Amino acid sequence: LMIAPLILIWIKDYKFKLKPLRLFEFLICFFLICLINVFIFNGKIPPGVIQPLAGYLSFPVLIWIAFRFGLRETVSVILVIYLIVVLGVLTTWNPALVPNVNQLLLTVQLYMAIIFMTAMPLAAAVYEQKKIKDSLRQQKEDYKRLVDTSPDAILLTDLQGNILFVNKQTLEMYGLTKRNEILGKSAF
Repeated sequence: LMIAPLILIWIKDYKFKLKPLRLFEFLICFFLICLINVFIFNGKIPPGVIQPLAGYLSFPVLIWIAFRFGLRETVSVILVIYLIVVLGVLTTWNPALVPNVNQLLLTVQLYMAIIFMTAMPLAAAVYEQKKIKDSLRQQKEDYKRLVDTSPDAILLTDLQGNILFVNKQTLEMYGLTKRNEILGKSAF
C-alpha cells in the first residue's frame, strides 16, 4: 500500500520541479507533518480520550500538501508518516498496555490506510484537474493559432450580432489595423 504508489509515481515523474518559494512551503509542511507525528507516536501525549484521535492532527497539513503539491510529494510524505508511526509505536510499545504487538501494528495499518485513502484521491483529483486545465490551455492556443493563420477571414459574433473576435485576414479585408476598432460593433 505504501511502496508501490511511491515507486510508480516517482518513476513516472522523477524530475524535481518545485520553485524556491514552493519548495520552502513544502519543507515547512514536511517539517510540521514530521513534528506532529513524532510528538504523537513517540508517547509524548499522555494516555486519555484525545490520544486515539491525536493521529488525525496531521490531516490538515497532509490535505494541504495534496492540494498544493500533487501526487509525488503526497505519497512521499505518506511514506515518511508511515516510517515515523511504525518506529514510534515499536519503540514506545508497552506489553502491559497492549500485550499483542500484532494488534498494535494492525491498528497502525488501519490508520495508514485511512491517511492514504484520504490524501491520495485528493492529490489524484488535483493532478487530473491540472492536466485538464493544461490541455484546455493548449487547445485554446492551437485554435487561436489556426484561426490567425487561416487564409480566410473569420469573424465570431454573439447571438445579437456583436463582433467578439476577428482574425488578421478580417482586419485586412476591412482595412483596419487593430482588433479593438471592430470588436463590439454590430456585424450587420
